[in-house]
Amino acid sequence: MKRELLCLICVILLAGCSTSKIVYKSQSELNEMEKIADSGRVHFRNANYEKAEKVIQPLCLERTVNQPLYQSELSSIYLLAGKKEKAHKMLMLTHTSLEGLHDQNSERRAASVWGDEAEKVYKGEPYERCSLYVLLAMSFLNQGDVDNALAAIKTGLLADSDSKENKYKVDYALLYLLAAKCYDIRKEFQARDKMLDATFNSFIQNKPLSKIFANELYRAYCQRKQSGNLTKPPAKLLRRLCIIASSEKIEKWLKNTLRGDKVNKSELHNAAVWAKESTRQFKPLDFNTLIVIWCGSPPSMFRRGEYGEFRIVQEGVISYLNPCSIFINGQEYDPFYGFGDINYQSRTRGARSMDQILKDKASMKKSTHNTADAMIAAGIGSGGIVGMSMALSGLMVKGAAASMSAKADIRNWQNLPHSFAIIPLKLPKGEHAIDIWQWYRAIPVSSISLKISVQDDSVCNVFHFQPPGFTTDTIYQKFAYNSLSRIINEFSSVTINTVDVNGDGELSSMERSNAKNKIMQFYDKDKNGKLSAYELLKCKEAIHEDFIKKMGQEEKCE
Repeated sequence: MKRELLCLICVILLAGCSTSKIVYKSQSELNEMEKIADSGRVHFRNANYEKAEKVIQPLCLERTVNQPLYQSELSSIYLLAGKKEKAHKMLMLTHTSLEGLHDQNSERRAASVWGDEAEKVYKGEPYERCSLYVLLAMSFLNQGDVDNALAAIKTGLLADSDSKENKYKVDYALLYLLAAKCYDIRKEFQARDKMLDATFNSFIQNKPLSKIFANELYRAYCQRKQSGNLTKPPAKLLRRLCIIASSEKIEKWLKNTLRGDKVNKSELHNAAVWAKESTRQFKPLDFNTLIVIWCGSPPSMFRRGEYGEFRIVQEGVISYLNPCSIFINGQEYDPFYGFGDINYQSRTRGARSMDQILKDKASMKKSTHNTADAMIAAGIGSGGIVGMSMALSGLMVKGAAASMSAKADIRNWQNLPHSFAIIPLKLPKGEHAIDIWQWYRAIPVSSISLKISVQDDSVCNVFHFQPPGFTTDTIYQKFAYNSLSRIINEFSSVTINTVDVNGDGELSSMERSNAKNKIMQFYDKDKNGKLSAYELLKCKEAIHEDFIKKMGQEEKCE
């Protein structure tokens, strides 16, 4: 508790500090730094972390107004490169810079009619600051420092509520889940349960994703009921949500989310009871390892308006039709996307006080331009010395208008993901194999194989990974592969209800064997025990067609 209080005190003290040691750069110099940083960001997206580090790290050395941004991005690089110690130090430096680096000169200039907003010290948006403290909390947990992990979480919750009107106050579910884990370790069970409840409430605020999960849970219930096996719990992906909420909360969520003729309203109560009772034996926080998958591209920003005074946040990109599969020691696990949706956080934050300042600056710039045009036109129309003087004065005013800046600041943390997908696990001490496959529709197009080492002395071993990317050429190349094991995974993902006999959302060796037998039965036309190139192609085409047909289908309980 003392360490937690110490950390929070440090946050408050740092927030009150200011510094005059800013290394001032011209706008052209700052633009050049951004061009350099862009090349590092490309390396990061291509998983060339060593090259990305070499580009971004020198940009962090000078105390410029962009230093906190580059420190944030270097933290991402270190985390995905597996350099945990360096990542932790850089996250702490970023925290210090964001909370303690202030410069009144650049703030005043940014607010004046002559200065660019991007000339002030980068502070990040609420979703970026909140994500920083999510990463810092996980880093402290990885070190076994529960008190400081909680301090980081509380700072993140304050950052998450720092938006105009507090309309979407504190709804970052991953923060609450981490807080629940911390309180569970400290055996503060009342606080733990409160945080688990907040985790569920935060998740269901994300309406699009919440609806997907509600539909899948209802579908699973209908399938269990029709097969007469309501003792069988939902798949692990749904189970992670059911175990943190009461049946009453689940029922209310289903009723508020599911509408339409295909939903039997009278069954929603029974579905909620089944969801809770069948998962009651599972413990939501019984994990010592947290796999964090950085999925999709982050939100980005661009300018609109006559003078670029409006800053638009563009949604990041992620396709749930092109997911990744995670295999740990040969066992497949589905990552949970719902708790760390950064894109959702960026969309649900209010306007900034700077927005009105920029709007006023743009209005003044336009008025000055119009005044100058009128003076020039009047001077030309009048002629003579008086007219020439007026026209020259108009040109001077025109020049002053051109010097005014109303451009919005579009700097942002560009190597965050769209979402942090998580897989909580309980693994024994030692080395474990991880394989990550990236899919395109029903086709696995790229993969990486890694090793992780789980330690006993960590209350929660945290590992960060980025799925392998792919190009159109990769898809065409992979479409012709001959690996029957991958065909089995494709076939199983589409016909999961047939292949996944025990309904746990994963494939056992027996279930894989059955899937192989079904494939050979359907597509081995010459019955020679293997698939020819033509048979393989027909198999893949059929799998893909079935995948498309299943999109959007819903179950109906009779």
